[in-house]
Amino acid sequence: MAAIESGNRMNTALMFLKPHVADNEVVMEFVKNLLAEKGIKVIKENGKLTGGDIASSKAIDLHYADIYAKAKKVHPKTLGTDSKMEDKFNTKYAAKFGEKFDWQTLVNGNVAGHTVVNVGDYLQQKNIDEANAIDEFLPMWVAGADAGNLSKLAGGFYVVLVEDVADNYVWCVNGFWYDMKRAYVSPAEETKVNVLTVEWPENGDSPNWAGFRDEILGTTDPKDSPATTVRGHFYQLSLGDNPPVKDCNKGDNVCHASASPFEALRERLIWGATGELDNADNFVFNYESDILGKYWVQELGIKAEMLQVLDLNPNVTNEKYLALAGKDTEFPAYDIFECMQTTECESLLQKWSELWTAGEKFA
Repeated sequence: MAAIESGNRMNTALMFLKPHVADNEVVMEFVKNLLAEKGIKVIKENGKLTGGDIASSKAIDLHYADIYAKAKKVHPKTLGTDSKMEDKFNTKYAAKFGEKFDWQTLVNGNVAGHTVVNVGDYLQQKNIDEANAIDEFLPMWVAGADAGNLSKLAGGFYVVLVEDVADNYVWCVNGFWYDMKRAYVSPAEETKVNVLTVEWPENGDSPNWAGFRDEILGTTDPKDSPATTVRGHFYQLSLGDNPPVKDCNKGDNVCHASASPFEALRERLIWGATGELDNADNFVFNYESDILGKYWVQELGIKAEMLQVLDLNPNVTNEKYLALAGKDTEFPAYDIFECMQTTECESLLQKWSELWTAGEKFA
């Protein structure tokens, strides 16, 4: 707290090695050495979490809250689409179901014999218990995708025709969630993540937040990353004989790192606790249990209620919020804060809190 009050501001991020390398000491050593080389200090080795730890704490549900919400909490008709992707969907299925068939008519329940549901509703309809979803539901999603009936409608928003019987067609949104989740929770006894907390000064020779991600982490797809980054380094090694990481691709891309100070706060709260949680649907973050979160709420007047809404990654369409962020078109909340330095992030959150207090909503 003294460093905060004295103005010696630090960027603090969370990193973790992903399931396919969580126990790989070669990878961890490379990450630590690269961090040190760039002037970034490991301030806490949070440690290794098993699949059982992650399943009981619901950490993965909370970490991927946006994808989880689309899969389990939000009705598909409320989800925004990418217009080009929606047009592609319409063209593809008009050939099968008739030229008047389109996504908007479908998702609003106006096509006879067709229904669109999220995964949560589908499991409930089929009496599939959450504990059995990976074994009982996921094969249905994969079969639909393999049959060519997978469509992307927006970032993190996919739909598959999971039941394809004359006069009974069921479309399901974001069933891939259980494939993602499986990687983190099964088998329960295996190490699935290895977590670090790191920090570096805002000013000086250390990278800014964009540099932290570009120079250390690398791009989402490792093949597009410089060989000097974590992801690029192990992708290049994976092409050789006896590589330390055999699989290195867009999904299994070695390492995660917070994209902004805002995301770092929520990720420290998620991965710092491994206690049992009944569900992730109504989870409330205790921001004041984190030293920086406490400073934001108590000293800077940033509203905890607003942070809780932002944690769900709403699409910000309110022009007042967008103008303060320097945006002239709608943006998901996480994207607005991406790669901001800590003081810049705090300044924007303070201004947004004033709007929030005045009753303005994000959309």
